[in-house]
Amino acid sequence: TDKKLVNDIFACYGINMGLFISNWLDRFKAEVLIIGGNIVKVYNLFGPHLKSILESYEVRTVICVSDLMEDASLFGSARMLDEQYWNKLNKSLLLM
Repeated sequence: TDKKLVNDIFACYGINMGLFISNWLDRFKAEVLIIGGNIVKVYNLFGPHLKSILESYEVRTVICVSDLMEDASLFGSARMLDEQYWNKLNKSLLLM
């Protein structure tokens, strides 16, 4: 059925996201992962799978879902204009 296909697609999305991001969260010792944008509308479909993968890799990062939707990227971009914040962030970027 279509519902099963949709659930399978987002399960796969959550698993792949967890596999991709687990190393980065661990490497940066991230305390929080904020998920924003339109994808949060279907967090209930992929979130449990994402959490499961992170737990299997013993990543303890807390996942927070933003209600800012697409405005989150605008706020994040604007934050980069703060010189003190940029200097702090720039050091982390060197680890990438």
